[in-house]
Amino acid sequence: MSFNRKAFAIVTGCALLLSPLFSTLANARPNAVANSNSTTIARKMGEATPEKMEQRLQKMAKELNLTPAQVDQIRTLRSTTRTNIDGVLSADQKAIIKAALAEKKGHKAAMQAANVTDAQRAQRKQIWKDSKTAMEKILTPEQRAKWTAKMQEHKGNTQRTNVPR
Repeated sequence: MSFNRKAFAIVTGCALLLSPLFSTLANARPNAVANSNSTTIARKMGEATPEKMEQRLQKMAKELNLTPAQVDQIRTLRSTTRTNIDGVLSADQKAIIKAALAEKKGHKAAMQAANVTDAQRAQRKQIWKDSKTAMEKILTPEQRAKWTAKMQEHKGNTQRTNVPR
């Protein structure tokens, strides 16, 4: 056997022996980073990060020509709404929903997997309705008309993208 063939055999053998180790390390690294960064975890599960929420608020402020006072009121409203919505579910239900969303199962399937009750659904729906009413009170009639149009446009886009294939 020539030197080149021996060297090739040794390198190939080492690669085969070490490949499980490299594979394990390669797979472990992204998880380690994700576990150390809650923003990354939220992004992977489709949740809005605080940064993303602030970007959306600033975009809304620009589109609707909101005053700084209105921006502060909307920021507070969104935070309160999120806290109230989260308070309806148990810790176990939240964990099940996050896991289902991470698996790209969709919101409806995630809620079913968590056994969200009709009462909880109704409570969450009422919180959203109250939030919408409060938002309408913050906005001027002009701003409200633009916001409503944007909401309808978004709703139409969401319905088209969520159609089962």
